[in-house]
Amino acid sequence: TPDSSSPACDAEHLYFGFRGNRVNGPLYALAPGASGSLAPEEGSSALRGQAWQTASSAPGMPSPVSVGGHVFTITSGFLSCFDAKDGTQRFKERLEGTGVVVASPIAVGDHLVVVGESGKGLVIAAKPTFEVVGGGQLDEVLWPTPAGAGKSLLLRGVEHLYCLRTAE
Repeated sequence: TPDSSSPACDAEHLYFGFRGNRVNGPLYALAPGASGSLAPEEGSSALRGQAWQTASSAPGMPSPVSVGGHVFTITSGFLSCFDAKDGTQRFKERLEGTGVVVASPIAVGDHLVVVGESGKGLVIAAKPTFEVVGGGQLDEVLWPTPAGAGKSLLLRGVEHLYCLRTAE
């Protein structure tokens, strides 16, 4: 079955990709102003209005997120980072202990929050080198995307809603 994450954007581009059965398509970045049919011209794989594409880098179920001049995607348990200007891959690292990740990562300041089905959450620096700066474990399956609300992080498990805050 194909995976189809929601697109993501920043001030410069719209990011999206498609994955099919055992086929991982490209991650695309569209420039502003594209309109009408964006289908590739015959004999080309480039979409009309495309700023760049990266081969075999489409996100899985989690949507991409753009922060700090970089685009982050999660595919098959790996977090990848791409330069938002030209699509250059900066890293691809396994998200240890998270299990399957179906929730989209979210940007909180200059960090990413990633949660997996296993109940494990990771806080990762949103920069072009992979660095886990924090995390934790809940004894519950986590599928939905986390939500930030003020100084709180909301996580919905299968049976409970969690509200996490930093100590003041």
